[in-house]
Amino acid sequence: PAETEISAGKYMLLLQNRSGARDLNFTLERENQGRVAKSLEHRRDWTEKVHLTPGTYILSEVDHPEWKAVIRVTPR
Repeated sequence: PAETEISAGKYMLLLQNRSGARDLNFTLERENQGRVAKSLEHRRDWTEKVHLTPGTYILSEVDHPEWKAVIRVTPR
């Protein structure tokens, strides 16, 4: 989804790249606070354990700014 809301906590981020492109670099950033996680280069899929605290996060691909998802994390 383009936007989702979840409670704060530990999560497994799983991104399955089905675009066909191989040179993609995904990042998860906390709004106005910098990068939380980054995919390894030249991998098709990405799995990462993250601990998200309340705030707004942006999941995006470096060279495709239109590919993004907003994750709003609320207190438990």
